Amino acid sequence: MNIIRENEHIDSVLANWQDFIGNDFNAYKNHVYRVLNFAASLHPLSPDEHEKLSIAAAFHDLGIWSHNTLDYLDPSIKLMETWLVGNGKAGWFEELGRIVAEHHKLRPIKDLPIAETFRKADMIDLTKGRFKHGLPKSHIRDVFDALPTHGFHKRLTQLTFNQIKNNPFSNPFPMLKW
Repeated sequence: MNIIRENEHIDSVLANWQDFIGNDFNAYKNHVYRVLNFAASLHPLSPDEHEKLSIAAAFHDLGIWSHNTLDYLDPSIKLMETWLVGNGKAGWFEELGRIVAEHHKLRPIKDLPIAETFRKADMIDLTKGRFKHGLPKSHIRDVFDALPTHGFHKRLTQLTFNQIKNNPFSNPFPMLKW
């Protein structure tokens, strides 16, 4: 399978946030592309699904940097909603909002297959392939080789420890959903 390395929606969205994301830019960008690649490998995507997942992928964790928090789902969704409205795609908000809102859900998403595909794809990346969801280990390795982490997982660990240190009595994983 060909590895997706360019996408007009991802590149356009992330270009607007590059300075803000700063040193984490390449780490986040490659995470976004890995998630899209894993989603496309899990489920053949129609052109509309590919476009929708590209947009959702670009925004799904962006609130980490825009709002400097691990409680980033709502900020990410709001940023995506603004973009969708501004780009004539407001009708996609409900579906894409759910994809982002539930991408860390611990249980399968049964009523929206594209959201379940995205949830599995993000889990493959987050666990560095420990959860494969049926994808061959060699393919997962090829995607990681083509789109290196640039410290993405280490950065998430740092952010989690900062959350615990700065707010010891708060939920250290506010993005997880049942």
